Amino acid sequence: MTMKKTLIVAAVGAVIAVPVVAQADVTLYGKFEPSLDYLNTNTTGGVTNGSSTSKSISGFSLNSSRWGVKGSEDLGDGLRALFQVESTISTDGKAALGNRNTFAGIAGGFGTVIAGRHDTPMKSLGRAVDLFGDQIGDSRNLISGKYNGSVGFDLRVPDVVAYVTPQIGGFKGVAAYVFDGGVSNAGTYSLLGEYKMGPMMVGLAYESHGKGLYNGGSGTTASPYTYGTNAETGVRLAGSYKIGAFKLVGLIEQLTNLGGYQNVGTTSTKSKAVVYGLGGMYTMGSNAIKAQVYQANPDGSNNNSTMFAIGFDHTFSKRVMAFVDYAHMTNQSGAHMNVWGGGHAATYVDATNSAAGISVKSGKNPYAISTGMMIKF
Repeated sequence: MTMKKTLIVAAVGAVIAVPVVAQADVTLYGKFEPSLDYLNTNTTGGVTNGSSTSKSISGFSLNSSRWGVKGSEDLGDGLRALFQVESTISTDGKAALGNRNTFAGIAGGFGTVIAGRHDTPMKSLGRAVDLFGDQIGDSRNLISGKYNGSVGFDLRVPDVVAYVTPQIGGFKGVAAYVFDGGVSNAGTYSLLGEYKMGPMMVGLAYESHGKGLYNGGSGTTASPYTYGTNAETGVRLAGSYKIGAFKLVGLIEQLTNLGGYQNVGTTSTKSKAVVYGLGGMYTMGSNAIKAQVYQANPDGSNNNSTMFAIGFDHTFSKRVMAFVDYAHMTNQSGAHMNVWGGGHAATYVDATNSAAGISVKSGKNPYAISTGMMIKF
């Protein structure tokens, strides 16, 4: 078995053309997480495929399954060269090589510097406290803040350079900058300060998306809106605490100038939002019960959404876990959020590979049930 895995790692390394010397530390890793899902939009015609329409759909999801190769090389004098190439596992074979966190870098006593494609520090903080990450009920259904054309605040960005400080007394800092691609005022940066001590973790993140990302886009400039005049920004505070068999998590954030809109009046809709959530997990041997609730409060009247998720996990080994989850979204009359986005997002197809369109109308309350297995390697 060890010989087979060694040969696999060598073959993959050759395919991606990463030079690996004999002394390099190279690891093949991944996560395979298939699930069977039932989604109900509570919306007439919420599911469409060709001429067929319905309120609900059943199907198969891979819940952000992925594989990757990572490694490091000792350069001497306390320095190490790093690389990682990570890719999505898909059933349609269309996932591009290296479409997930893929980078090269160098590490030493000064910290770590990487360049390539990577999650922003603000996204990483949200992932650290999500009890339903990549499953239905993923907190990104609400915390991403994708209103008014916002690119969202849980991004995996290209052309990024990031610096991670060494751990100092439980504190770690992360700073990332995304280049503007030649578009004026389109640079993005994300900052994170994180403190860990024993069973406690707390982090504070700030992210700014340059206003150039929205200039020239569609949108109204009539009062009370101004389009593309400000960079959209986000501030996120999150933490977790373990007490014996209990784990408690929480998050609160404020997102402003969403989609480049600036709230210059009193009736601008969704130009900013406050989102908060709480969750808990109780572990009993190989079993765990978990639940979380999140609420988004965008600008305007009747735009709030509240998501509740509850799940049961059974761990067979360090690498294999089975789960069953239920998630429900309550939307006010002006909101139309769902519970199956974020890392869970799946494309449900028929035998001809024709994909269904799934939508939720404002004021409707969708829900979903999912059961599956996660295998890590």
